[in-house]
Order: sequence, then C-alpha cells, then structure tokens
Amino acid sequence: MGPAHSTEADEEIVRAMPEATFSSSEHTLILPSSLPILIRARLIAVVLLIVCSSGVINGVDFTQPDSGLYKHRDIIYNYAKNADPGTAILTGRVLYHDGTPAVGWIVEPADQTTPGVLTDSNGSFKLESLDPGIVWVRTHNGTRGQRYVFLLSGPAGFEPYGFTRFDIQLNHPDAWNASLDSEPNVNYLEPEPSQIRQMPYDEGATQLYIFAGYCFIMISVIGFVLALLGGRSGDPGMLRTSCAFAFLTLGYYGTGCLMGVILWLSTIGLPSRH
Repeated sequence: MGPAHSTEADEEIVRAMPEATFSSSEHTLILPSSLPILIRARLIAVVLLIVCSSGVINGVDFTQPDSGLYKHRDIIYNYAKNADPGTAILTGRVLYHDGTPAVGWIVEPADQTTPGVLTDSNGSFKLESLDPGIVWVRTHNGTRGQRYVFLLSGPAGFEPYGFTRFDIQLNHPDAWNASLDSEPNVNYLEPEPSQIRQMPYDEGATQLYIFAGYCFIMISVIGFVLALLGGRSGDPGMLRTSCAFAFLTLGYYGTGCLMGVILWLSTIGLPSRH
C-alpha cells in the first residue's frame, strides 16, 4: 500500500474513536498546606517561644559578672572546688602605689606549701602548683608586706592547668601599720573586709562567660524566630529545628535542654505541610 492509502486508514481510525468527554466530580483535592494547623503544633510553638525568651534572659544574666543568678565568681568557685589540687597557676605583677614595678619583692601563698618567688625587673611573678579556689597570698620585702585573697581558676576543658592573672597594687608607704601576727620583722597590711567578701578573680574568665552569654542570646533569638514561623505555618521541620536551638539555650538549671528534648519528641507524628 502507498502513502495515500495509509493516510486514509488513519483517518478512518480517528473517526471510529469515541469523542473524549470531561466531567467534574463533587470531590475537592486538598493539598497538605491547605489543612488546618493542629492545636498540638501551635501549643509546641507557644512553649518554644517561652523557652527561647527564657534563653534570652539567661544570656543577659551571663553578661552581668556580679549580678543575677549566674555570678561569675560563683561559677569559677564551683569549678575550682572540684578541680585537682596543684593545678592552678598565678601570674601577675607587683606595683608600687605610683605604678612603678616593685623589684625583688617576695610573693608566696600564705596557706599552701608552694614556695614563694621573687619579682623580676618588671615586678612580674609566677606561682605554680597552687590549689584552685580561694587562696591567701602575701607579698613583702622583708620589712613591709601586704596580704591578699584571690579566687584561682581551675583547669578549663582539656587544659591541664588553670591560669589566673592579677596585678598587685601596693599601698602608699604612709599606710603601713604594725603587724599583729607572729612575724615581728614584717609589718603586714590586711585586705579590707569588702575585698574578702568580693574576692577578685581572673578577668579572662569573665570575658569568656560574657561571650557565652551573647552566644546564648543569639541562639535564643534564632530559636524564637523559628518557633514563631513554625507556629504560623505548622511546619514540623521548622518546629524541630527550633527545638534544637531551644536545647542549646541551656536555660536556668538546664531547663532549656530538658524542654528542647521534650518538645522535639512532641513533634513526632505531626503531618508534613508540604
């Protein structure tokens, strides 16, 4: 058969086919994104907003060294009292009242067995093998001396030693008084009661905790935004991500970690919105 016969046969087949018709039904195709948001998803979002808001407050607390629930002095002390003995190192300088270096002064712990050291030409000193925590230090030149109380940091992380630095400022010569202790050859000046109650600690540790506080604030804000968006969309993936950030906020007494885990488990079974 030629091409003309093939074309005529195709036309006959097309004419023999029934005409296609379309009809609409009463059913409506519902997309997942059109489904109403479950009350459980909204409740999870509300609790996440509260947890993340608490994380912001917790972060602000960390940025305040001597106020709030987390005082840096208390944190350092709690870590120090559980540290191994002899793992603290104290460095610094001894300076006269006018800021010039005090050369040849003896610096020694008053209540530990670590031997004392002499300050060098810059007034610098280094005491090793000290016990972390509260330590009394005295410095003298054989006739005049002063006593101080410090809070020594213990090892942090994987470091074998904790480092603490202080610059000791000597009083004006007119302030020296007769000593009442068993060392009649050295006249010591005692620290003020306020200095004993608010014992100084290393400023480097303070900066670390302040940095941690700002990190908590940033993490909490991200978790708050994700919880807000997740509550409006009902997206379980966004809510779970917010739970992870809530866990990282730490929270007071670890409440952020606990609630982050509980809320993440609560998202199991939430339908996808995609």
